[in-house]
Amino acid sequence: MIRGIALALMLVSGICIPAAAMAQQNEGDDKKKKKVAALKEPEKKKNTEPQGVVGKEKKKYGVIPFGFPFYSPDTSGALAFALVFYHNPDPKDPTSKLDEVSIGGTYTLRNQMALKLDSTVYFQKDRYKLTFSIAGAKYPQDFWGVGPDTKDYMKEKYTPVSIDGQPAFLFKVVDNLYMGPIYHGSYVETWYKKKGKLLSTFHIPGSDGTIASGFGANIVFDNRDSTFYPHRGFYLDARVIAYRREFGSEYNFTRLELDFRPYVQLYKDLVLGFQLSARLNWGTVPFMLMPQIGGMERMRGYMDGRYMDKVCLIGQTEFRFPIVWRIGGVVFGSIGTVAPRLDEINPYYFRYAWGGGLRFTVDKGEHINFRFDVGVDEYLEKNYYFLINEAF
Repeated sequence: MIRGIALALMLVSGICIPAAAMAQQNEGDDKKKKKVAALKEPEKKKNTEPQGVVGKEKKKYGVIPFGFPFYSPDTSGALAFALVFYHNPDPKDPTSKLDEVSIGGTYTLRNQMALKLDSTVYFQKDRYKLTFSIAGAKYPQDFWGVGPDTKDYMKEKYTPVSIDGQPAFLFKVVDNLYMGPIYHGSYVETWYKKKGKLLSTFHIPGSDGTIASGFGANIVFDNRDSTFYPHRGFYLDARVIAYRREFGSEYNFTRLELDFRPYVQLYKDLVLGFQLSARLNWGTVPFMLMPQIGGMERMRGYMDGRYMDKVCLIGQTEFRFPIVWRIGGVVFGSIGTVAPRLDEINPYYFRYAWGGGLRFTVDKGEHINFRFDVGVDEYLEKNYYFLINEAF
């Protein structure tokens, strides 16, 4: 298909450019005849689709395999691979929901290993929606303690070994609005804790590993025009989950999460995206399940898990724009904080980050991108991210 488009563009340019030159040179009757012929030709309909999907018919099925080496302060040298499968039941219907399944994994020089499967599938003409994710990891990482003002000297290393799963089965209420039950289960062991450090004292819940198991409710509203690269619309995910010993959980606690993402199409592929995230917990929360600042999606620029506590508020915005051919760019900024309780949030401890990046579109029909981002924290420390799909 790509070669066909390129060939068509070459043919059009090879015909139109010489014809325009000859039209300027010819005079008299030939010129009049050409004008008459031009008037008789039907006017070509302009394509008003957003840039990036112009001239590319959407596919019903698609598979994108990829693998690449990468580097970040969290991983050192690393290798990642992924397969992204998608299914569009009716490519001609712009309201058709897209089924997605992605499988990915990483291995790093720090002996970090992770595998993850994510899926979103619609049934019976979008009346039902099944989402499912499961991940397994052995991922040595850093821990700075709990709270909004932990210091760099508090950093210690440990190795969590985990299995995490989260299915949800949602029912359509009205157009674009789904709600239904959700479950979350997590099993974590903590290895190789350093003696004399905070985690080795076992004073922090979860420092000796944990099991979390909870049921709850999930509400999702999504009228975005694309899952991979939204130009316009809104996305809202609200969920509350109660973790109880009766369900197999080691600790009793309750989690509330809100994720709101509006998108504004300024012009074609000029898009302004926003994300507001609130994650609140009550009860005894294992530290590895506390909401965090940092990582590849929220607050790019901070190390993964740099700040954590029971409450986390984050806001970020991103401006996306085309550059040339399949290459685009973004600039982004974010602000956020953590606290033990909502009424204990201190404006002094709000953190901020900013940065920019490049995009390369590997599938023009669905606008699926590889992304390379550089995030900078408030101390001007940089983190690098090379992944597939947008941060939000």
